[in-house]
Amino acid sequence: MTEALQQPRSGDSRSFATSARAYAIGMQGDLDHALKDFDEAESLTPENAWLFYFRGLCYLKYDMISKALEDLRISLKMQFPRLTKHMRLDAERTLLAFEAK
Repeated sequence: MTEALQQPRSGDSRSFATSARAYAIGMQGDLDHALKDFDEAESLTPENAWLFYFRGLCYLKYDMISKALEDLRISLKMQFPRLTKHMRLDAERTLLAFEAK
């Protein structure tokens, strides 16, 4: 992952690698560092559905439910790149589960 960030082919590839790294760091316990990486990635590709999806999952891990649900909703609207079928279903199920409460 770090190697991909050292020689990115474009701003898009840098953003995708940075958001993937942010997700990994956040899920391992360092949300502050992860959010800095997510912010950097968002500045490069503000309509990146995967970024919002992965950041939403990080927020869920830390019980930041309103922020998580907001990012998951945004991820479903973004088109670059679209969420995979699995990601879309996961986001929709998560939203339904929390909205039912």
